[in-house]
Amino acid sequence: RFQVTPSAARGEAVRGCLLFSEPVHRLEATLLASGGEDVGSARGFSVDDSDRRWCFLLGLASTAESGQYSLELRAYEGRRYILYRTAVQVRFRSFRSEEIAFNQALSELLTEPDPRKIAEYRELLALLKASDSRSIYHAGTLVLPVDSTRRTSDFADRRLYSYTDGGSSRSLHNGVDLAAPVGTPIFASGAGRVVLARQRIISGNSVVIEHLPGVYTLYYHLEEIEVAEGQRLHQGQRIGTVGMTGLATGPHLHWELRVGGVAVDPDVFVAAPMIDKTVFSHNIMGQN
Repeated sequence: RFQVTPSAARGEAVRGCLLFSEPVHRLEATLLASGGEDVGSARGFSVDDSDRRWCFLLGLASTAESGQYSLELRAYEGRRYILYRTAVQVRFRSFRSEEIAFNQALSELLTEPDPRKIAEYRELLALLKASDSRSIYHAGTLVLPVDSTRRTSDFADRRLYSYTDGGSSRSLHNGVDLAAPVGTPIFASGAGRVVLARQRIISGNSVVIEHLPGVYTLYYHLEEIEVAEGQRLHQGQRIGTVGMTGLATGPHLHWELRVGGVAVDPDVFVAAPMIDKTVFSHNIMGQN
């Protein structure tokens, strides 16, 4: 039996919980377009030692096409697997557009070739795509990481960067920007483990926290980092202070959420838990 999100907007996540009569060893979720194309996948994780209760989150890119998709769930028992199928509706959602003009220093920071920028990008991408089934630290709702409600950029803003040499480029904003004075405390959005805490060229002083297998929050442009890689955190624990290091036009925190490497709107999980494990205390109504 299983319960799956019947619909989600692009830039959100499909979530599901499954209850099996016997232990399973692996769970895979695959989202398929009408033509059978694989448009996203996720590994599930067991939420207790019985290996009968499993959950998954599958991120939907903000560029995903709206429409009806097919979700395939494969539960493996040794070499055999059980296949479940259900329909998922991806809803259309519009996003803002904005233009940002950089000064000379920031133009050069973004456009000048630098092998270190490429290496940092690849390292982060590999980290965000990693999924350790044992990394279950926080399944509830997230909290805003700073005591500020003023936003200078929203999730998935379509950006046009203008440079001092007259050139330009386009980009997607993968998080939300929370404006606050330099030195404002920043807190962990949820319990987790610090997997990155260091200075990077573009994002400045940066912290990445793992909350669930394949689920991470990112905190950029810090003035001070007050945690270390490998450190375990509780929700609301102080991790640093707001700054404007790296590619930043003013003091703010860039706050981001990744699910299986896909950027999703963090506000979704401020309003609702990432995984609703209470379904296991009820009879999960499943599709056959």
